[in-house]
Amino acid sequence: MDKRSKEYKTWLESKDYKIWKEQHDSEEDGDSSEGTQKKDNKLKDGKSVKGSKHRLTDKAMDKLQTYYGNAIRANVKPGKLSAEEQKSQITVMQKAIMAVLYHTCELSDETERHKYCPEGADIWCSYKRQGTLKRKDHHLDAVFLDFLLPEFTRLSDYSLLLRCLPGYSQNANESLNGLVWNRAPKHRYKGPKAVEMAVMSAITHFNSGASSRHDLMRAASIPPGEFTSEGSAKKEYLDPYKKHQCGKKEEGR
Repeated sequence: MDKRSKEYKTWLESKDYKIWKEQHDSEEDGDSSEGTQKKDNKLKDGKSVKGSKHRLTDKAMDKLQTYYGNAIRANVKPGKLSAEEQKSQITVMQKAIMAVLYHTCELSDETERHKYCPEGADIWCSYKRQGTLKRKDHHLDAVFLDFLLPEFTRLSDYSLLLRCLPGYSQNANESLNGLVWNRAPKHRYKGPKAVEMAVMSAITHFNSGASSRHDLMRAASIPPGEFTSEGSAKKEYLDPYKKHQCGKKEEGR
């Protein structure tokens, strides 16, 4: 509909428009379980979701995503398994995933905080390993446990983890998805146009490499400079799925 037309102006004043706008605004606000909270939304402690240290910063999100992936990769079990073996190993995987959330949230009760963390001398949990845990910027205030628990519960779904259990390497479709979400992170609200551009950019990169953007830039009369070329060259050899290998331990996590 032409926004300059009389028909459009009439629609703006109609009841149907008011109903549509209320629904549209509600969708933009997003659902907390999908990670689309706005910066000014408040949690139970009266503070915003976003912020500096100990809030849901980009660094904290990156850490959670990395640790979630490590929890899965560290507990894969290739080969043919019985239903009972599958159930047992997925239970281990679910516990490792919950350890990520509880360990990251600064609960006052240390026993509760580390109840899912693994035991042993050579483990990633500093508290279980040596009885102390240094406070890190990406550690979250205790209020985030309730806030993130529904999302971690969804990510621990049995049917989802069952597909992860064999530990297959990333296939082409998953790699493409990774390129898309690098450009349009799931935890931030993006409109249809932004997502569409992210998908097109990802497909171009996936099919022809990072330097393929140079042709698009030239077509737009924007010749790539030295730093753009250098950055593209580095990405050609960077495999994001090799950055965090299975079983890698991060000191003082």
